[in-house]
Amino acid sequence: METDANSLKQRARRLYEVGRLRAALGWSIPALILAALVALIVRQMSIPLAIGVALYAASVGLLWWGRAPGRGVLPGLVFGLVPLSAAVIANFYGHTCVGADCMRICTLTCVGGGLVAGLLIARLAMRSPNPIALFLSAASVALLTGVVGGACMGVYPVIGMAIAIGVAFLPVALRSRPRAQ
Repeated sequence: METDANSLKQRARRLYEVGRLRAALGWSIPALILAALVALIVRQMSIPLAIGVALYAASVGLLWWGRAPGRGVLPGLVFGLVPLSAAVIANFYGHTCVGADCMRICTLTCVGGGLVAGLLIARLAMRSPNPIALFLSAASVALLTGVVGGACMGVYPVIGMAIAIGVAFLPVALRSRPRAQ
């Protein structure tokens, strides 16, 4: 009788997890749509779509995990639109390569967008019961979202975006550390 209860419990748990995974797969589809739109706008398919698949996989994993990491996916996608837009605009309008000048313009827009996104995520994370987990998940998704548009300009805009988002983590880390008694 006890084995029947255990097998029923295991089956219920498996169905619960499959349901959560199905929901995560569905809720993460906007990441793929966003990557496809960026690929059409910048007229380069391989990089935005490859990073879009990574963004989709990260979103699915975080949503399936749930808790604070799962709650960071939507803000990460929304706030990640800031560096993404900056990168696409720099690529579409201001991307004229004359020596290293092109690199500086693209890098500056990506760094600025990453800093704005990171500060918005930090502000949201400060109000969370688990600020570090929320910040890390939202920042990861925001970085991948921004990289969808910035990776086609090279590695320096991506590094700048990552550093800018990382700088925004400092207030969250300082506020969340344990205080001495």
